[in-house]
Amino acid sequence: MPLLRQKLKEQSVTDSLTGIFNRACFEERIREGFQNFEYPVSFISGDCDHLKKINDTFGHQAGDAWIRKAAELLQKGIGEKGTLYRTGGDEFVAVLTNTDAKACEAVIHFIRTQAEHTVLYDRTYRISLGYSVLNGEEDDLLDCLRHSDENMYQNKQNNRTGE
Repeated sequence: MPLLRQKLKEQSVTDSLTGIFNRACFEERIREGFQNFEYPVSFISGDCDHLKKINDTFGHQAGDAWIRKAAELLQKGIGEKGTLYRTGGDEFVAVLTNTDAKACEAVIHFIRTQAEHTVLYDRTYRISLGYSVLNGEEDDLLDCLRHSDENMYQNKQNNRTGE
């Protein structure tokens, strides 16, 4: 029975499409305050670009592949330093401990470079990214997450105007 319980627990915190942690797990970690942080902590928010167009043109299986590709690129970028969560349909949050702004920018640069060299369904892969850094316990976790999202949406807007 313990093995079954462990399997159920894993399924309850894992996103079935990507195999990474899901929104419920992310929200639980927020409620817990992300215990045992090694500051600084960087949050990277990511959102797939062109998902609706991929779904409309090639179907939802292609859209699923687009989402899986985002998870793959993000996971490759954050490596062992971070934990990746799928927080919405095509939205992700990576949490990187002991990572300052400069290191976080290097991770984002790596992810963007990898995306630029990825072609899926005859399109160069694009993902909008934003980040924010939590420097210590005195910083507000929810504000930090909000800033990361705001920066990602600004990047998404810039990506649209550059098309």
